[in-house]
This record gives sequence, structure tokens and C-alpha cells, in this order.
Amino acid sequence: MDDHQFWKSLEDMPAQTAPWCEWRDALSDWANFEFFQKRYLQLDKHQASAVACVSDCPMFCPRQVVQHAEDDIVAVCPENESKPYPLAAKDILVYKLKRQAFHKDLCDALGLQHKESQPSDTRFVWRLGQYKPREGYELPVYLIFPEDQEHLTESLNRICLLHETHFAVIIPTDQYQCPGTDQLLAAKEAIGLTLDGEIAFDDKGKFAVNRELMDIFATFHATIPEPGSGELEQFPTPTGAAWEAITIEFVDGHTVSIRTGDLHRQYSYGQMGMRNKTNNTPDRHWTLLQKFAESRGVIGFAPISNAEMKNGLSQLDQRVDTESGGFSIKNAPDKTLKKHKQGLSKALRAFFNLEDDPIQWIAKESCYRCRFVVNPESSVQ
Repeated sequence: MDDHQFWKSLEDMPAQTAPWCEWRDALSDWANFEFFQKRYLQLDKHQASAVACVSDCPMFCPRQVVQHAEDDIVAVCPENESKPYPLAAKDILVYKLKRQAFHKDLCDALGLQHKESQPSDTRFVWRLGQYKPREGYELPVYLIFPEDQEHLTESLNRICLLHETHFAVIIPTDQYQCPGTDQLLAAKEAIGLTLDGEIAFDDKGKFAVNRELMDIFATFHATIPEPGSGELEQFPTPTGAAWEAITIEFVDGHTVSIRTGDLHRQYSYGQMGMRNKTNNTPDRHWTLLQKFAESRGVIGFAPISNAEMKNGLSQLDQRVDTESGGFSIKNAPDKTLKKHKQGLSKALRAFFNLEDDPIQWIAKESCYRCRFVVNPESSVQ
């Protein structure tokens, strides 16, 4: 039995939980089984009421476990197609994959920072942690044990909803991959990996990688600029930090100073992903950030009548497109402003590597309010 067959057997094991006789029958021919079962199998509190049939019967139905005495246990065919066969007491003990140890060792082998969580409304999906080759650049890494192709597609869809772009997904083998799952990954510029393709076992039975980490995560490395290049960068937001702990202050029209805790850095509009690609000037998201700074993080809109709203919509559209952005109009925000606000939020989430919205709409106050502190350029020189 080779490593590929091991990974497939592990993937095919429902919930990676089974009576001892099924683990033994599936993996005992694998060279690393002894280490694997000691390190990664955990005794469950239940005993099996049925076991997989190992006879030549074409029915493939599970055998019922019948215990006549402590030392008299048999596997009975429910269809009476073949004779019962004996089971040892250990055979019906249920063992499950010790996921915490398994996940931690995978993270160690793949150079990941282990910070495990399970996305809501998913099953057999874990966020293992993140790959962090450089301060400010983190790639979320997920592990899925798919039950079938539909489950894999459903799980990938759930993960895609959590990220704008760039994450990695690991599955045991490629048996459930299809063009649809490949398209989901490609649309998010995500990395798809398989355990049987990337993980080997050293001479002690421990996880090891088949190639260099730079090669495994090559597409993510390609997005990371060289330090000091002036291109798009990412702020090294401390783990667990929230928007409320961040202060952005304009140094000049092209640069901001950012603080959180003891961390202090300066960035240009280009490094924050707010460069107009046609002329290399600050884009509208940067302009909107400046407007928020000028109003100390709040852009409000005074109530107006329906008639005023109807007569002013075209003027509002025109003024939003002016160089200043037109964001000081006291009005309910129009679709253009909403779009710019969404674009600014997206750029800030990517730059700070935070997933929740940094700018909230406060309905009672009819305003957009930044959750972070943002200040204009100081007048004191």
C-alpha cells in the first residue's frame, strides 16, 4: 500500500471514524500505519453496532455486531447470505482521527501558523491557520475532507464567500475535483492542493513536504512586492486586532501614517492599493478616505424632502464625479457614493487583512462612520 492509497482510504472513511477492525483492514499494509495509529487515532466512547463485511458476498451490506459474551462476539450477515465470523473485543472499539494533532502536524510541515477554526454552516471544513512568508502578507489555508463532489463544491462556495481573493484549500486527493471546483478556485486566485501530492512521510512516519514551500505557494508569492518597491503592500496587522485599534493620519496628499499599538508605519496611496492605473494618481477611494479624514471619520446626510431628492439626483450624480468627489453634499448617499464606499472598504480590508467592514452605515444618524480613527494632515509644521 502506497501513500496515495493511504490518503484515499482516509478520505473514504466516513467522518474519519470507524471500528478498529476497519482501520486495521484498510491500513495495516501501509508502512507507516503503526506510527499513524499511535499518533492520530483516538479511542471513542462508543462501540460499533455494525462493521463492514469482509466476505466475498456481493451484497456489501454491513455486518451486525452480536455479543453473546465478553469473549464471544460475532459479525452477522443481516441477509443470511453467509456465515457469521468472530470478532475480537478490540475490533468493535470505535476510533476517530485525532484532528487537533493531525492539523497541527500538517501546519508544521507546510510552514503555517496554526490557528484553527471551523467556518459556520460547514462540515468537515477547517481553517488551519495562515501561511505568512512576510510581515503583512497572510494566506488563509483551509482543509476539507469531502464526502463527495457535491460536498466539495458546497464547501468551496462557503469559503469563497469569506474572502475577496487569495486563499488555499487542501483536500486529501483529487478524486472529487471537477471543472466546477477548479473554476471556483480560479475566480478567487486561490491555490488548490492535495495531501497525496504535497505531503510525504519521513523515515519516522512524520509529515514532510515533497517540494519547497516557495513552490507550493508560488502563486501567492508572486503577488507579494519586493520591500521598498512602492507597489501594493499589506499592513502587518497584529493577530486579533480590530478596526477600532487602528489610527490613520494623513502626512500629505499622497501619504498616511498608520498606528496600532506599538506598530507605526507610513504608506503611499499606491502601497495601499488606491492608485489610478491609467495615470498613476490617487484614485477615488483615496479621495474618499481624505474626505473622511477631513470630517473626522463621519460623512453625514441631512434629511431632505421627496421633491428635493427628485430634483437633486442628477446634480448629485454630476458632483460625485468631480475632482473633489462631491462627498460633502448633505443628502442621502446615492449609488455612486455607495459604490465608492464599497470600493474603499474592500481596499482597506485587503490592506489590513481584516475581513469585516471598516465603514458602517448608521441609519439613525444618516451617516457613514469609520470604525477606525482617521485624521487629516496636521496644520502644525
